Amino acid sequence: MVFLAVLTGLRVGELLGLKWRDIDFQKMEIHVIRSISMEDSQKCWLGRRLVAFGLLPTCKRIWRETFERSRMCETWRLRRFLALLASRHGQILNKTDLAAPLSITVPTIGDWLHILEVTGQIILLPPYFENLGKRLIKSPKVYLGDSGLACYLLGLRSVAEL
Repeated sequence: MVFLAVLTGLRVGELLGLKWRDIDFQKMEIHVIRSISMEDSQKCWLGRRLVAFGLLPTCKRIWRETFERSRMCETWRLRRFLALLASRHGQILNKTDLAAPLSITVPTIGDWLHILEVTGQIILLPPYFENLGKRLIKSPKVYLGDSGLACYLLGLRSVAEL
């Protein structure tokens, strides 16, 4: 479910509201017409959307190749990586700090970040300084594109926990 959320950008409530009839495998589209929430399960017509998942097989292949190359096929590493990334939302990106708790290499972290950036799940904001020399030294900040996914990965289930 986390993999589908990362590759499609669906929010947790939208994922939980999916039914098999909402997925068109012929056209490779997901019709998002409901969301599980405290108030209502039907989305208003403005909130309804169509999500194409034609890139899903390609992204899945890239993830598999990355995992095979790094020999780190355990899904818990990916889950923990996403949670670590969510805990650093809005902070300066330090790939070494992400790689150390997972016991993986920094190039593997770079590969994973690249996939997440290409699929639109994270935003890497480059530093801005007037001095070009400073700009080349500084690291970018990392932002998750979906705050709902960040809260889910961090285990935040209510507004009071924020």
